[in-house]
Amino acid sequence: MNYLTAQVFMFIIGITLILARRTILNSIAQLEFSFSLEQQSRIENDSWKYKKNKGKPSGD
Repeated sequence: MNYLTAQVFMFIIGITLILARRTILNSIAQLEFSFSLEQQSRIENDSWKYKKNKGKPSGD
C-alpha cells in the first residue's frame, strides 16, 4: 500500500509539472527578457556618461 501511495503521489506531481510547464517557461522567459532590458539600459547609460565626459571614461 505504501508503494502504491508513492506511485500515486509521483503521478500527481508529474501531471502537475506537465500542466505547469508552459507557465514555468513563460516566467523564465520573462525574467531573461527583463534582465536583458536592464543590461541594455545599463550599457546605454554608460555610453551616455562616456559621451557627456567628452570621451573620458567616468570614474565610477
